[in-house]
Amino acid sequence: MPSKKPQRGRRFGPVVRGAVVAALIAGLLVPAPGSVGASPDLQLRDVPEATELGDITDEAKTVVNSTIDDTAGAVERYRFELSSPKSVEVVLRRLTANADVYLEDLGGEVLGSGVELGRSDERFSLTLAAGAYLVRVESEDPVRYRLKLKLSEPVGEPVGGASTESPSGPSIDTGTESLIGTRTDPGTGTDPGTDPGTDPGTDLVEVWSASLDVEAADGAAGYSLWARLGSLSPDRFDVDGTTYQVMVLAEIAGGLYLGLRASLDTEFVLDIDGQQFVGSQSQVPNGLALRGTYWWPTDGVLSASAGSSVDVSLSAGTDALPERSEAPPGAWFSRIPNAHDGSSQFTLRLNFDEADPQVTDGSMADALTVTGGSLVTASEAATDGKTWELTVAPDGPGDVTVTLPAATDCATDFAVCTADGRMLRNTPQATVQRPIGQSAGTGFTTLSGHAAYTCALRADGTIACWGPASSGEANPPEGTFKALASGSIHACAIRTDGTIACWGDDSFNQGDAPAGTYSQIAANGRTSCAIATDATLTCWGYDAFGQANAPSGTFTAVTLGWEHVCALRTDRTIACWGYNDEGETNAPRGTFTAISAGEVHTCAIRTDTTMKCWGHHWDGRSRSPAGTYTSVSAGHAHTCAITTDDTITCWGKNTSGRTDAPAGTYKSVSAGNGQTCAITTDDTLSCWGENNYGESDPPDGTYTEVATYLEHSCAISTDGSAVCWGFDRDEIASAPAGAHTAVALGDYHACALGDDGAIACWGDNAHSQTRSPSGTFTAIAVGAYHGCALGTDGTITCWGDNALSQTGSPAGTFTAIVAGDDHTCALSDDGTVACWGYNFYGQTRAPSGIFTAIVAGDDHTCALSDDGTVACWGDDRSGQSSAPSGTFTAIAAGEDLSCAFADDGTLTCWGYNGSRQTRVPAGTYTSVALGPNHSCAIATDGAVTCWGHSRYGRTDAPAGTYTAVEVGPRHSCAIATDGAVACWGHKWGTQPDTSTGTYSSLALGDIHTCAIAADGAITCWPRSPDGVHWNTST
Repeated sequence: MPSKKPQRGRRFGPVVRGAVVAALIAGLLVPAPGSVGASPDLQLRDVPEATELGDITDEAKTVVNSTIDDTAGAVERYRFELSSPKSVEVVLRRLTANADVYLEDLGGEVLGSGVELGRSDERFSLTLAAGAYLVRVESEDPVRYRLKLKLSEPVGEPVGGASTESPSGPSIDTGTESLIGTRTDPGTGTDPGTDPGTDPGTDLVEVWSASLDVEAADGAAGYSLWARLGSLSPDRFDVDGTTYQVMVLAEIAGGLYLGLRASLDTEFVLDIDGQQFVGSQSQVPNGLALRGTYWWPTDGVLSASAGSSVDVSLSAGTDALPERSEAPPGAWFSRIPNAHDGSSQFTLRLNFDEADPQVTDGSMADALTVTGGSLVTASEAATDGKTWELTVAPDGPGDVTVTLPAATDCATDFAVCTADGRMLRNTPQATVQRPIGQSAGTGFTTLSGHAAYTCALRADGTIACWGPASSGEANPPEGTFKALASGSIHACAIRTDGTIACWGDDSFNQGDAPAGTYSQIAANGRTSCAIATDATLTCWGYDAFGQANAPSGTFTAVTLGWEHVCALRTDRTIACWGYNDEGETNAPRGTFTAISAGEVHTCAIRTDTTMKCWGHHWDGRSRSPAGTYTSVSAGHAHTCAITTDDTITCWGKNTSGRTDAPAGTYKSVSAGNGQTCAITTDDTLSCWGENNYGESDPPDGTYTEVATYLEHSCAISTDGSAVCWGFDRDEIASAPAGAHTAVALGDYHACALGDDGAIACWGDNAHSQTRSPSGTFTAIAVGAYHGCALGTDGTITCWGDNALSQTGSPAGTFTAIVAGDDHTCALSDDGTVACWGYNFYGQTRAPSGIFTAIVAGDDHTCALSDDGTVACWGDDRSGQSSAPSGTFTAIAAGEDLSCAFADDGTLTCWGYNGSRQTRVPAGTYTSVALGPNHSCAIATDGAVTCWGHSRYGRTDAPAGTYTAVEVGPRHSCAIATDGAVACWGHKWGTQPDTSTGTYSSLALGDIHTCAIAADGAITCWPRSPDGVHWNTST
């Protein structure tokens, strides 16, 4: 058995708790073969919160690496959502001990399981309906594992589905409004489908039914064959012997466009997820070079569904379409940059669907408004009179918004209208975000706590956020604020004028902040609550158990558990509402002065200073202690309070000593998920409890506020700076100084080769992966948690995790080295290949022969033979090791994909094709980079071409010529011929300070990017914002 290691739970989203009490019960018996459902024999066990994976519908695969580090065994859970049916393959692999995996719905019903004995891979597949699910991993021993969810198109009848039903009661209406919205006529403000005078009739017959994968880009949402936007299957239908191909079905510039290759001249009804659009009510749009064009005014029919699949159908009749009016002109922005650097000018385009728009008494520059910057130039970019290129200069590090206001009268100065006097139907707007990780102002005053990411309020009222933020929760809006609250993957704040702004995930309307002015705000999970200036209370967001239905009355304080809410009324009584299976909302009688909610329990201080707790009773978390108290802080499963003599008392779950408060006197306390930190009466810090990542090792100094998070803690120093300790997701950004020739990224760590041949590693060191060896080297290869290097004498040295024999390098001399996740291969100086490390899929069983080049994916390796043929070995479940016949000149490998270059420069790929990664665009190429969901290659003319899954814009390569390209799971970066770095895709990849200078090489990880400048210096991003420091003394 491998040595005990700190718990590893690297995640993109925060930890959450399941929706119903059955999700808190582990130890379910394995269903009999062919059966599904929960076992009647249940063993109660304290189950941790679930790691939130979010909506994974559009991800071809989702991977989690983790470690169960409890000597008595433990359970880890992962919650994910599907917005449309999918076939899901659940794979649990790379096990260092026996472990089992289960897939459940939110009602606790087991839908599938893998229960092989020993270290064998666990694997099962099933087709799931749209909804939310939990994956549960169990082991009786410490175990390291990799969990992979692979998605494909549904096969057969789906099981499961969205559920808000509690095992102990009937289902509760969530009250969620449709995401589709309604259609209104811009002239009348009415729904065109309600006009009895335009009834399409009853002779309609459905002629087409399809699935539309909605994608959004450059202000459009839906499907366009020309723009390669979204996908539509099938994309054609027949009416009376004529075939109609759908070329465009997209929402843009305030309207829904339907473009057919042939004109459909009879009445029809287009249905999009239940929203109907009648052909005779459509107008004739401009700008579509098609015979059949139709346009309706809309309000979020497709844009609200971006990233998901919707059902569409068309029913046709026999009545001829009447003559239709011409649609009003529209405008939209395109080529919008992901972000700016705070000082350099950037460009974007303004487009019109009718040529030669007129600006009353002015130019196009006069018609545009810019906030956060200034318009430098506005010039026509095409000869058709429909496109303007805009150059904008930012005022500083804030968001820049460009708007073209729609005129109400063409006689108004700077109104944009057509030559015949028709006004624009919409007001297009484009926002270019601030540099990632930057915010104006210095000096912090307030921290928000208990999430995986961190947000802090500066003294100047601006907000800075940092840490894991897959849903944009670390990208706060501009402006000044006075209060701040963080949910699991969203955040909200009260502006200085009292209004509320929210950002991040909005899947349960968490971003729909209420109108009005407010004085207090709180959040947890996916729900928020705020106390208005008139002392009334409003809640919004996730409402499956009524937690967003705040009671009437006036209040002085509010606190949120995971799915329940409690508030202190102005008469000092308590009101609670929401999920109540463990008595969470059974508020006690009496009067109180303070209140704090944990995940499933709540504690409050009575007016006589005694303590009262209620809710979940496991581990004594709701057992009220004796004594008198001045303040209280409830964590996930434990609570700490400061007594009237300034000492601290803690109670509840005591794993890792989280309730063993140290002696001394204190001013404030913050109880988190597994650790607690407090400020002493002399303003120093003290922490205790879980310490897997150093989150309970506070720095020296004096502080005014402290907050605890999932894997780290932060405090505000008396000088106003923010200091954090524990796991720093962005520690990779702290690259060492000096000149380097190569850099490689593992899982949350990086290594670089200096120009003197020395190796430097930094970042996460839970497996000694940053303890690089001394000596001089010529090449490095970095795996998930280990590294290997080729010495100047040709020998190999390895370091880091050795649980799977990753560091057991062979003797001999070698010329090249490559690393997969947990295996390594090297090319000997005699041309043979040697491999070592993880071998479950045969990835260390190198074939015999003489080879000239070698590459490695996660669990497979390919080599180029001296006769030009390709040999691959290792994992072949996706065909990544089934190399084609023929001769080739170069090879490349990705996670479970391989490619090779032919003599003529064409590219052939094989392996996983869930996002069409093997369908290489025609052309000739000089280099290629392979990611798990998309790939990019440099053509012989220097242009970059990308293909595969286009979510986040990761396949939207910029124009220009380039010398190098690299891809990660969600973003891509390339080095231009002038040495500048360009990145596209997810905002994680947006470079903060590489717009100037020249660079020679790049390395991309799951989240991070590192670039080596021409002088050898390394720059990595994303990084914590200015004014935030991480304690490195331990």
